[in-house]
Amino acid sequence: MYRVTTNYMSNNILRTMGNHNRELDRLQRQISTQDKIHAPHEDPTGTALLMLYRSKMVEFKRYEGNIEDSTARLNFVDVKLQEINAYLQSIREEALKGANGVLTKSDREKIAIQVEQYLRQIVQVANSKFKGESIFSGFQTNKEPYKLEFGKVYGHGNPVISKVSYQGDVGIHYREIDRGEYLGINLPGNRAFWASNQRITSQTVATGYIAISKNPEQPYQAIKINGVEIRIDDGDNLKTIVDKINKANIPVKAEIDNTSGHDFLVLQTTRPHQLWLEDDKGSTVLQDLGIIAQGGSYPPANYATSAVVQGDSLFDKIIELRNSLYSDDINGINRSIGGIDQAMDNLRNHLAIVGARQKRLDIAQERTSKNIVYANDIYSKIQGTDMPKAITDLKNVELSHQAALSVGSRILRPTLLDFLK
Repeated sequence: MYRVTTNYMSNNILRTMGNHNRELDRLQRQISTQDKIHAPHEDPTGTALLMLYRSKMVEFKRYEGNIEDSTARLNFVDVKLQEINAYLQSIREEALKGANGVLTKSDREKIAIQVEQYLRQIVQVANSKFKGESIFSGFQTNKEPYKLEFGKVYGHGNPVISKVSYQGDVGIHYREIDRGEYLGINLPGNRAFWASNQRITSQTVATGYIAISKNPEQPYQAIKINGVEIRIDDGDNLKTIVDKINKANIPVKAEIDNTSGHDFLVLQTTRPHQLWLEDDKGSTVLQDLGIIAQGGSYPPANYATSAVVQGDSLFDKIIELRNSLYSDDINGINRSIGGIDQAMDNLRNHLAIVGARQKRLDIAQERTSKNIVYANDIYSKIQGTDMPKAITDLKNVELSHQAALSVGSRILRPTLLDFLK
């Protein structure tokens, strides 16, 4: 037996009513805000799940934003490539007219003027910007990818475009469209606007060449082809270097030309594009082999002056056609038609690449939208208040609270005077 005092009963009743008040406050907040959890201690497991799915929704929203930006950029690239393709088709039609033997020199000059205008339009499109950034200049988004030089053609007084030089680089911008999944959203112009495979043949004898680093603390050198680094170890000979290039998973084939009895390095693309060549990390391998100029100038204007460079851009082919029209050279016009066809084939290949990327974005968009809906649904089930249950619980607590108040009023009613009677 233990003694039950009035204070004990009073404290017990007050504690019970305090618990009821806290439960009433919690249920009222759940109903008014429709959020089940307001503090971690209310549901530690639920709080952990809420944090997990909240972070997932942030992640999915980031992917969604990347997908939307990537879609907009690739759609813009697609439109510009389609425009250039249409101009090339028009140029080809004009070239076919110019190849007609019944036309006069004056007729062909008029066609040449039209081709010049198409050329200027193509350069303008190739220099297009999306949100203030050049889309065909690789990482060099703050500058126009193509620079024009003007000159005169024999028999024509007005200045015309004599050369179109690429000023960008080979950089590809990637966006993360799902965890660990990245997609390129641009095309460097020296790939999309190229016509034929490029071939660079060194004129520097490389018979007996052995790579030796000039840095005693670094027993290797590095070269870059199209932005891909290839390690050249001390002691590598020409054949080893050729093998390493051919195993580098780039659209470039290296070979040794020894038809003259001496070994010369030859680099040739397997898909139409302009070769991007660099000696990296203090290397001099490509310079020593006579592929790029001494001093390591920035590509693509760094080919060795002694090397034989073959391969033309889309712009070179158009300039060649225009000049043949001005000079009334039907054979040259026919050759240029073949060059225009090569440029169109390469451009359409890149249109297909863009189309494939757009398809991937459509699939990623659909997947991400479903993930967002799923994460929101799970989050709502964890955090959302079950209104019928909460209202029922509120009524039950209110009844318990009213009962506790009624009982408390009876127990706490006696005073000291009641005990003195």
